[in-house]
Amino acid sequence: MPRKAPAKKSQSTASKKEVSNVKASSKNRPAKPKQSAPASKSKSSGNSVDALVKKQLASLSQADTLFKDAVSIVEIYRKKHPELDRYIPSVESTQREIKVRDASSEDSNSHYRFHIEVVDGDPRYGVALDQEEPSYLDRSQWQKQFHLRLAKTIATIIVKRDSESK
Repeated sequence: MPRKAPAKKSQSTASKKEVSNVKASSKNRPAKPKQSAPASKSKSSGNSVDALVKKQLASLSQADTLFKDAVSIVEIYRKKHPELDRYIPSVESTQREIKVRDASSEDSNSHYRFHIEVVDGDPRYGVALDQEEPSYLDRSQWQKQFHLRLAKTIATIIVKRDSESK
């Protein structure tokens, strides 16, 4: 039969009180101020700045890509519908702006302006009719509005072409 290990004696009540008093007095001591590394030497500060830089560059890259995609879509449909030149005469790539003449209006000066501007390092996606103040949308809404306006313009071209051929 295996022997049982002798039971440990528990601490006396007096020594338990001493331990609890020690703990209590250490809680009452003022905490030592923590020394932190200067911000220039802190790795986490550098990492957060690097992350912000990457995020900023990605945002600007997405804006450029969106504008280039919009321009390429216009060029694809210009080949299919040469009349599109009357509605989208030119694209100002340096200003990131596409003007689409309002196909439903008899006024040839009425147009929608789709532009992307960079304000304080952040891209803003604006849409405006004529000289009105632009409405700023998020990237996906800007793209949807551009596609919708282009589709309406192309549909108008097709309807006019069909009515002239009859």
